[in-house]
Amino acid sequence: MTRTRLTLTDAVSVFLLLCAAFLCVGNHSVSAESSHELAGRVVDEDGAPVANALVTGRLTYDEPIRELGQTDEEGRFRVQLDESASPDHVRLFVRAEGFGLADARGEEFDASNSENSDATLTLPRAVPIRGQLVDTAGHPAAGVRVRPYRVLRFGEDRRSPLAEAAADVEWVRELERKGRTVVYVDRSSELLLPWVETDAEGRFVIDSVGPDCLVGLMALGTRVEATTILVRSDDGEGFNIGYQRGEPELTVHPHSNIRQTVQPSVPLMGKVVEAETGQPVPSVTVSPWRGPGFSFFRAERLIASTTDANGDYALPGLPIGESRIFAAPPEDIWMVAVERQPNLADEDLLTRTDFKMPRGVTVTGRVTDMTTGKPVAGRIEAYVFVDNPHLESLKPSSLSTDRHTATVDDNGRFAIQVLPGPGILGFLASEGDEYRRGSGWDTIEHHRYREEERHSMFRTEPTYVTAWNHHLVVEIDPPADAETHTIDLVVGEKTIEVPLEFVRPSGGPSQVYYSNETSDNGPFSLVKFDFGQQQLGPGTIRFFEEEPGRVTQARSRDYKWAGWTWVEPTDKKARIELVESSTVRGRVVDAAGRPVAEAALRTPYLYDPTQKQAQFPSQPDDGYYPHTDDEGRFELVGLPADLPLTVEISIRDFAANRILDKRILLNDVELEVGETRDLGDIRFDELDRPDRE
Repeated sequence: MTRTRLTLTDAVSVFLLLCAAFLCVGNHSVSAESSHELAGRVVDEDGAPVANALVTGRLTYDEPIRELGQTDEEGRFRVQLDESASPDHVRLFVRAEGFGLADARGEEFDASNSENSDATLTLPRAVPIRGQLVDTAGHPAAGVRVRPYRVLRFGEDRRSPLAEAAADVEWVRELERKGRTVVYVDRSSELLLPWVETDAEGRFVIDSVGPDCLVGLMALGTRVEATTILVRSDDGEGFNIGYQRGEPELTVHPHSNIRQTVQPSVPLMGKVVEAETGQPVPSVTVSPWRGPGFSFFRAERLIASTTDANGDYALPGLPIGESRIFAAPPEDIWMVAVERQPNLADEDLLTRTDFKMPRGVTVTGRVTDMTTGKPVAGRIEAYVFVDNPHLESLKPSSLSTDRHTATVDDNGRFAIQVLPGPGILGFLASEGDEYRRGSGWDTIEHHRYREEERHSMFRTEPTYVTAWNHHLVVEIDPPADAETHTIDLVVGEKTIEVPLEFVRPSGGPSQVYYSNETSDNGPFSLVKFDFGQQQLGPGTIRFFEEEPGRVTQARSRDYKWAGWTWVEPTDKKARIELVESSTVRGRVVDAAGRPVAEAALRTPYLYDPTQKQAQFPSQPDDGYYPHTDDEGRFELVGLPADLPLTVEISIRDFAANRILDKRILLNDVELEVGETRDLGDIRFDELDRPDRE
C-alpha cells in the first residue's frame, strides 16, 4: 500500500471520473420474444389511475432490477415474460413523482389468462424525508449522495402501525420482524430509489417513500464515510432502539427533521492484477467487509467498485483507519478472491491499494447421501494448508476470509474456485439434523493444531478449519496446471432411531421442546399435543453408528414443566416424565461489589450429553444466549431436577469482539423438583476458570 499526495483539485477530479465509471449500472432491455405476460393497473389511494408511472423489477431471482415499462393514461401496464420465466420468480416495483414505492409479486397475477390477469397496485402518497448533513466541525456537508437502501412497511396485512410496533420491542431486529420488506436495495436498483445530492447547505429531500415505513438511508461522499441513517415516515417523534448488546443504540429520526453528522473519509484507488503474470483483471468487485449500520451485511450492494479493462478501481466511503477490503472475481473467471487491510489516514488526499489475484482451479462435484444415494444441498468451503506454496505469490494480498464459499444446489452439485495445492474442503448440509458433524476429521493427518476428535482444528488459510463446523471435511490437492478438478462427496452413516414418549401430568403442557434429537443437535426440537390421541406427540432420538447412550431433556413451552431421561441405542422406547421445572438465579458482582452487567451465560462449548450433564434450554427473553442485566442479575428457568448443570459466564469487549475473561458460574449444580434456588451475590473474580480456555 502506498499513499499518494496530489493537489486536492486533481485528486477529486480523478476520483469522481473513476467513480462515475466504476459505480454506474447499465439498463437492460426487455425481450420481445415472449409467450405470456403480466398485466396490471396502477392507481392512487383514491382509486384514480396514475399515468406515466415507472414499472421496474426482476423477472428471475438472480437478475438485477431493470426498467420494464410505463403505465398508460389509464394506469395500465403489461410486462412480457420470456418463455422460461416463472411468475413465481417475478418481483415488480412501481413509482411515480409525488408517490411512494409500491411492489407486487408475480403470484399476484394470473399469467395463464392475460384477459383476466390485471392486478391493481396502489401507490401511497409520498412522505418527504428532509434532512441536513454536517461534518465533524458542524459545517454543511455539500455534494454528499443519499438514497434509501431498505424500506420496511407497517400497518398493512394485519401488521401493527410502526408506532405501535416500536412501543413493544427493545431491539431493532424485533422491530424488523414486525414490518414487511418492500425493497432491499442493491446497486441495480437506482431506478427505484435514486440518489439525491445534498446542496450547499448540506440539505436533502427524498420523496420516494410512502407513509408508515421504517427507512434505512445511506449517505456516501468522495471524502465522507458511508453512513446509515434510520428514519420513520409516520408522524411520530424520534426514538432510540437497541442494535445489539455492547453496541450504542440506534436513533430513529422523524422524517421531517434529520440532522446527521458525517465522518471524514479518504478515497481508495488501486489495481487488481493476476498474481502469476501481472496482467490486469477486469470485472472484479472490490468492496469493504461490510457496510455500517442497520441490516446492512454485504457492502457490495451499494459500497463497491468494479475494475475496468485496466484492472483499476475507485472505492469511496471508507472510514479513517484500517479496513478489510475484498476483491472478488466474477463467477465465470478462474480466479480466487483475495483481501487486504489498508490503513487510511485523514491527512492523505487518497490511498492506493493494489491486489494480486491468483489463478484458481474450479473444483466441481456432487454431494450425495450414503444411505439413499439422493443429492444433498448445502454449502461448500475451501481452505489451503498454511504451507501451500501458492500462497507466497499472493503477497501482500491474502485469501479472502469471506468469499471462499459456494452453494451446493438441490441436485447436490457445486463448483468452487480454489487455490491449487494441498487443502481442505468442508461441507455443511442444509438439513443438518440428518448428519453427524466433524466426519472425515480422522482422515486428515496434516497440520492438526488441536486434536479433539470431531472438534479437531487444522492450520489452514484463510482461517483455521474446525471439523465440528462441517458435516464432512476432506483433503484435496488440485494440480496447478489443471483448469478443473472433480471430487464427489458422500455424507451420512447408518442410524438407529429410538421413539421418545412424554408422560404429561393432568392439565400439563400442550407443547414441549426436547434436546439431543441427534448428538449434534444443540437446539431443542418441538412436539405438540395430539388432541385426537389425547397425548403429546412422540419424539425421536437418533443414534449414529457406535454412539454411546446419552441424556435427553425436555421443557414445556411455558417453562413450568421439565424432565429428562437416559437413552441407550439398544432401547426399544424412551420416556420422559414431566414434573415441575426448577429455577436458579443470582447476582454477579466484581471485587468491589459492583454489578457485572451484560455478562454472557452459556452451556460450556464442549457440552457432553454422554456424561449426564444438563444444558440450559432457550430462555424467555434471550434465547440460548442469556446475559446478566444492568444489576448483574440472572435467572435460568425451565431446568430439569436432579441433572447436574454447569454454566460458563464471560465478559466481552463488544467493540473489539473478544472475550476478556471467562469463569464457571455454576458447577454441577443439582436442583430439586420445583425448586427455585437463589444463589445471592456471586463474586466473579472468585469463580474458577474453565479447565480448557
